[in-house]
Amino acid sequence: MQNPPNTSNRRRNLSVVARAAVAATLLLAACGDDGDEEGSDPTTTTEAVDDGTTTTTERSTEDEGSDGEVDPLGAVTVEVIDAGEEPRRELRVAVEPGTEHPVTTRMRQEISIDVRGQTQETASATEQAVVYVVDSVEDGVISVTTKYQGGRVLDDVAIDPATRRGLEEVLGLFEDAEGSATYDQRGALISLVPPSLEGAPPQIAPALETMIDSMESQAAQMSVPFPEEPVGAGAVWRVSASLDMAGLPFEIVTEVALTEVSDTEVSGTIDQTLTIVPGPVEVQGVAAEVVEGEMAGGGTISWPLDRPVALTTQELDGTVVMRFEDPSGEKIELTQRLYQSIELLAK
Repeated sequence: MQNPPNTSNRRRNLSVVARAAVAATLLLAACGDDGDEEGSDPTTTTEAVDDGTTTTTERSTEDEGSDGEVDPLGAVTVEVIDAGEEPRRELRVAVEPGTEHPVTTRMRQEISIDVRGQTQETASATEQAVVYVVDSVEDGVISVTTKYQGGRVLDDVAIDPATRRGLEEVLGLFEDAEGSATYDQRGALISLVPPSLEGAPPQIAPALETMIDSMESQAAQMSVPFPEEPVGAGAVWRVSASLDMAGLPFEIVTEVALTEVSDTEVSGTIDQTLTIVPGPVEVQGVAAEVVEGEMAGGGTISWPLDRPVALTTQELDGTVVMRFEDPSGEKIELTQRLYQSIELLAK
């Protein structure tokens, strides 16, 4: 008589794969900074192209620094496509040491995972408050302390009770936590030290790690620096960045169209594409292969010139296809569909 399949093991294997898939999808989210090792300075080179109105600026930093610093951005390229109308000027932020800048991040996600003919859907909506305290401005580098305040689960979407409890527990750990970041005066992210969250219960450690990774990737996604050269209203520039987050190689391309320029604020629209580079990866200790993965969308962005970070509202959606191998050697293909909206608002 043939033994029945071990359905509990099969469910457990699928659960591991599903968790890894969700973690990979969450990394497509976007808030935070990247880091340099002490003593290593970012390098900037500018190359003139065509008639001099289009330039490419590349900034490179070390992959990982000391004292918990991380560098999710790798190389960043800023290319001016159209310098815009006259008058043109160099766009730079000018913040004062000792000032505080509260920001509220609202995020909504709707995720659908298809595997072996079965579909699992989940949704979440959260709000997190953080205050950027400017510690110093020296040699064009803005150093800030990031002070996290209350986070909460919103009722914008239907959330199952278990997911709500887990989110509330993780968000509660951020209360009064602190990290740090540095920016340059073009608004480019230079370094990030995430908050140190000691004493997290072991059962929520994976969710907490995913939340931290998500915040770091958000920072990379939201880092949209000004060009080096002068621009005016109507200017268009493209920011290209690469990052390796939790074993997943990302490429982010953001195109900015400037609509308004004043002495106190610059604003425009953005179109953004996030691509996970196809190939072998490892997600939460699970070997996998990215078959394809892309999210696209856009929204609005504004830079109050007395603040260290830009404010934005945007929506993204897309599909990620990943292939895993279960312990029996069988290939499992997962298709993830994700809708995400992000708002970074001045409080």
